[in-house]
Amino acid sequence: MPNSLVAVMKERASYDLVLLAHTGDGAIPTRDVLQTLSAKPRQILLIIGPESGLSAGEATSACKAGAQMISLGPRVLRTETAAMALTAQLLYALEP
Repeated sequence: MPNSLVAVMKERASYDLVLLAHTGDGAIPTRDVLQTLSAKPRQILLIIGPESGLSAGEATSACKAGAQMISLGPRVLRTETAAMALTAQLLYALEP
């Protein structure tokens, strides 16, 4: 069920890591963000917007609230595909 970005970011404190999938400038490859973690996160919040992407203002607001802007690569993925691709990347990187 979709939630407003403002409502989602209010729950930010419940998570060890907040990742915002974004196609705009400033997004860091997921693998680079994961390599910099000092500890394995237990609770991860994934924010994936619509296929048209989040606005620059929404992305900036989320980052100011603690989200890390990540890139899933050079392709623009459908929302459903982006969720599965990001989940697969996280499982691969974080599972023993």
